[in-house]
Amino acid sequence: MAAYEGNVDRYHRLRRPVMLKTEQEAIIRGVYHSTSFAMYWDTHDFELAQPADWQYPIGQAIMARRIMVNDLSDITEDHNDDGGNIWSRFPRLIWHPLFPRPETLMELIRRRPNNPEIRRSVALASIAADYSWIYDEIKPCPTMRLWQQALKSPNPHYREDIKRRAARGEYPGVDPEDFPEFYCDWYPQEAKDLRPTSTTLSDFAHSWGLVEPLGGGYPHDRW
Repeated sequence: MAAYEGNVDRYHRLRRPVMLKTEQEAIIRGVYHSTSFAMYWDTHDFELAQPADWQYPIGQAIMARRIMVNDLSDITEDHNDDGGNIWSRFPRLIWHPLFPRPETLMELIRRRPNNPEIRRSVALASIAADYSWIYDEIKPCPTMRLWQQALKSPNPHYREDIKRRAARGEYPGVDPEDFPEFYCDWYPQEAKDLRPTSTTLSDFAHSWGLVEPLGGGYPHDRW
């Protein structure tokens, strides 16, 4: 619970040498919701992260929280970026529970203009925050992920744009018939209500504990 709530002091006192079941997911949730908890893990040597690959999603969550509070100090300019290494799995969810400022999203694009993962995340965040001018400027490739996000927006601009550009045939493999006129609730944790007051934990009978199976427990998997 200390990890889930991002309570740095309590978590530091209670942590064990090896992570408990679902502890990593709780840490990620805490990092997303608490800047101080994110900074705690950013300076942490990950000795609790066993196996070693557990470090990666926590690092993604830290990056996402930094972006949400408009801190891009870890993201350097590299105009030759090919999307490799960490950038190939840039956190997709960079706007919950806080919307980054539009200037932050534009600066992300300026620093890494050739990175497809960053462009996708910025496009999704632009729809969520209704930064239509950013969405229009980067002209993201129509995808089902983008469409699902557009269906949640009260602004019809995004749906109309995706349909229109998909129908032009400018994107190989993209068919306008691929975008149904209904919302498939694949990403419930990205709802417009940023601070829900009714449900905090998923039904344990239909989940892995703290996360929905379809949502995954990692920022890369839209958690």
